[in-house]
Amino acid sequence: MKLNIKTKLIFFVLFAAVVFFILIYVLVFPQMKNYAFERNQETASEISQKYSLLIQTKLDNTIELLNTILKTNKENISENEYALKNFINQFPSVKSIWSISEISENEYNYKNFSRINNEIVYTSDLKNNEHYVQLYKNIKNNPKEADFVLNKKLSEKDIDKIYYSLYIPSYSFNEPNGITGIDIDLKLLIEELNIYIENDKMPVFLATNQNLYEINSELINKQLPKEELFNTIKSSPENKFYYNNSDDNYYIISTPVLINFNSSALKIIVAVDTEIINEKIRNFLLRYVFIALLSLFALGLILFFIFGNFMNRLKITKIVLNAMADGNVSKIKELDTTQTDELSSINKSVNLINSNLDRTAQFIEQIASGNFNFEYLSLTKEDNIGNLLIGMRENLKKSRELEIQRKEADERQTWATLGAAKFSEIIREHSDNLEELAYAIIRDIVNYIDATQGGLFIINENEKNEKLIELIAAYAYNRKKMLSKKITWGVGLVGRCILEKETIFITKVPEKYLSITSGLGEKNPASLLIVPLIFHEEVFGVVELASFKEIEQYKIDLVEQVSESIASAIQMVKINVRTAELLRETKIKSEQSASQEEEIRQNIEEMQAATDELNTQLDDVSRIYNALFSVAEVAVFDANGRIIDISEGYLKFLNKNRNEIIGKIQGSFSYNVPDSESFNVFWRELRNGKTMELEQILKIDDESKRTYTVYIPVKNQDNKVYKVIGYMKQK
Repeated sequence: MKLNIKTKLIFFVLFAAVVFFILIYVLVFPQMKNYAFERNQETASEISQKYSLLIQTKLDNTIELLNTILKTNKENISENEYALKNFINQFPSVKSIWSISEISENEYNYKNFSRINNEIVYTSDLKNNEHYVQLYKNIKNNPKEADFVLNKKLSEKDIDKIYYSLYIPSYSFNEPNGITGIDIDLKLLIEELNIYIENDKMPVFLATNQNLYEINSELINKQLPKEELFNTIKSSPENKFYYNNSDDNYYIISTPVLINFNSSALKIIVAVDTEIINEKIRNFLLRYVFIALLSLFALGLILFFIFGNFMNRLKITKIVLNAMADGNVSKIKELDTTQTDELSSINKSVNLINSNLDRTAQFIEQIASGNFNFEYLSLTKEDNIGNLLIGMRENLKKSRELEIQRKEADERQTWATLGAAKFSEIIREHSDNLEELAYAIIRDIVNYIDATQGGLFIINENEKNEKLIELIAAYAYNRKKMLSKKITWGVGLVGRCILEKETIFITKVPEKYLSITSGLGEKNPASLLIVPLIFHEEVFGVVELASFKEIEQYKIDLVEQVSESIASAIQMVKINVRTAELLRETKIKSEQSASQEEEIRQNIEEMQAATDELNTQLDDVSRIYNALFSVAEVAVFDANGRIIDISEGYLKFLNKNRNEIIGKIQGSFSYNVPDSESFNVFWRELRNGKTMELEQILKIDDESKRTYTVYIPVKNQDNKVYKVIGYMKQK
């Protein structure tokens, strides 16, 4: 059977109490029993000694007074009748005072004053008093005899009286010649003494050398064999001993009565009934058991109510702890801490844990939502969970920052790659018209890097063959600017940039600074970028860009990256223009004069040199294309959407070899293969020269990967799309 803690505690305390009571019974009760016997024995001894001392004192006082009377009357008691009567009246227990002296052999002089019916009667008749003569003879024959107890019935009215005779001998020539004595009623004497003694309800006897007499007969067991007890007392040399008969067991205490410090035949006997003591002990034991049971019952009730209240509080604490363990927030509540016991201390700790859990939950929720700046502090230096959570937040924050940086870097790389491809295509499309090329380039650069305005300057010569810097294209606020500007060689920031062949980037441009030094006029931008157009260490011009916000470094890098291609294109266009002019002039001159054949031949040679130079430039463009092809995931398609070439990075991403890819239709590895109509529409747009973007999910080795691909059409000299370059990036 499973017991709850309340039952266990009550059972344990009650069991401990029972063991405690049993130990008291086992260890204390034998001592208490011995103590009870010893205490009763001491009480009996005290009672016996009190009776003995009082009787001794009474008798000593009686003898002392008798001696005084005798000395006063010269040992003749008949001379003062008043004194003798007063003596008898003073001691109610004195029955008579008498004197007997020997006149001659068997002739005696006897005198007696006796108390009869509360009157003092004098007599000198020895009739019925021969025992006094016998007493005198015994004293005479044995002077050491001190006293004698009379059993003689003095009269019919004195039945069952116990008289004890005390005497004082008289001497003549050191020989006894008479005695004077008194007869004392011992029962009356004891009655006089009882008013001074509380005998604790114990049986008391007076023992003489002839019999045993009851003093407090109302307390004496009538079945007690007094004769057998008297014989036992008389024969026992001990003053304290146990007396047993078939029915009872007594502890006997015997105390002798001394008269004038001499022993006498009187003894006080106290009989302690051991059964009465045992009965008292049993009654005490019953009371003890009753009190113990009552105490256990009261203790059980107290424990029930105390532990009941404690368990109710503990039950609430248990519910909250279980709710905390299960994560059931609805059952978590504030625990009572108003008490001053240990449970309140535990409740305080539980409340603190709940508060910390709520705070931690809010912190985790904020972290999950991306708020890494949510304030959270550990409780102490030893708060491992709090410190770990703070460390986790810092790690997640760093990871997020690194991810953002990586993403930004990837986006910028993609942006730069697409930009380079875009400008390569512009250069290819406008290779025969310098102005159109310049405008297309400056327009797309301004829009691509989100600048405010821009201009493209080239180096020309005037009629005097002097170099000057001429603005051939300007673009601002999403429109073409028809500006015409010529800058003297080496003047301003543009001139400086050409001379130094270094990029100039200025932020926080002072007021009107641009209008003074810049070729853009009176606009005052927040940042200014001037990039030289250098090809084979020769400067062909500059690109000047202005923005009302600071131009970022990665955008500057892109402009610097494409500047060489722009310079090459400018050179190529100039050569083409020059070649065309030469051909035109050659044709005119050939028609005009055959004599100019040699000049034409020279021109042809110049054209051939220009063509070689153009081929060199085309090789440079090809190298740029190959470099892009080697570092990025690039696929080349024909005009019908079949793969005709693919980069190694793309093959590694697809986990395929080249033979498995070449000839495949675009979208062959996509989860959702496009239908023929969608495919035809997509490639029709590409064949029309439109750049397309496509997001798709590729199936690679049973794994799905989401990709984003930009498709750029490439045209031939006939301005027809003959292939498409696809640049892919994994999302």
